[in-house]
Amino acid sequence: MLDDWFVKEVEPRLKGKCFLIRFADDFIIGFQLKSDAERLMAVLPRRFEGFKLSLHPEKTRLIAFGRPMSGAKRETFDFLGFTYYWARSLKGRWVIKKKTAGKRLRRFLSMFVDFHFALTKTF
Repeated sequence: MLDDWFVKEVEPRLKGKCFLIRFADDFIIGFQLKSDAERLMAVLPRRFEGFKLSLHPEKTRLIAFGRPMSGAKRETFDFLGFTYYWARSLKGRWVIKKKTAGKRLRRFLSMFVDFHFALTKTF
């Protein structure tokens, strides 16, 4: 539903470059131009309503995720259990890196501690 519509209807109408990354019911859409992103954000909820679907209001947002400028706040986002962010490589170039999302890591550590205490009570 999203893939075909994006390729056939959205991409031809854009002024800049874009990409769509989708896994099951999660997706990210990246745009070169803010104006293109704003236009899609206006249309996307109506497209989903046509299929009796909705966008999660806390997960749906428009962020500037370009290469950081000096002194500018660096945006991050979570996708499929990872937090994506800009950082410098060992050679000093800007690269996109990922780390385990904080919520996911806390959940794992909590389960690990509970499991450990359950094992120690058994012995």
